[in-house]
Amino acid sequence: MLKDYPLKINGIKIITAESWREERAVVENIYQTEAGTDQVSVTRRDKMTVSASYRCSSRWLKIFLELSKTDPLSVDMYDAEAEGYKTRIMRMRNFRSDLAKQSERLERTEGIWDVSFTLEEF
Repeated sequence: MLKDYPLKINGIKIITAESWREERAVVENIYQTEAGTDQVSVTRRDKMTVSASYRCSSRWLKIFLELSKTDPLSVDMYDAEAEGYKTRIMRMRNFRSDLAKQSERLERTEGIWDVSFTLEEF
C-alpha cells in the first residue's frame, strides 16, 4: 500500500500532500544536420519535477521553510517502476505559503497554512 511509503525529505517523514503531480522529462539536445535531419543527443532520461501542495499547521510551515533553504535535498519517494522507495537528489523552488482564512484564531498553532512548492531533480 502507498501509505507504507511516506515521502521523506532529508530523513523527515512528511505529512500527506493535498496534491502531488510528478513530471518526468528527457534532457536532450537536438541538432540539425547538413542534410536537414535532426540528430538527437539524449543527456538524461527520467528527470523528475514534482509540484506539491499541503494544508498544514505553523509547525509544518516552519519545517517546509527550513527545507526550502537547503540544497541539495535527499528525497525518498515511492517509485512505481521500482515498486518501492527511490532516492532522488532535488532542490525546492517556487515556495509559497498562504494563511487560511480565520485560522489565526486557532489555539495551539499560529494558523493553518496552504503551502506549495516544486521539487526539481538535479
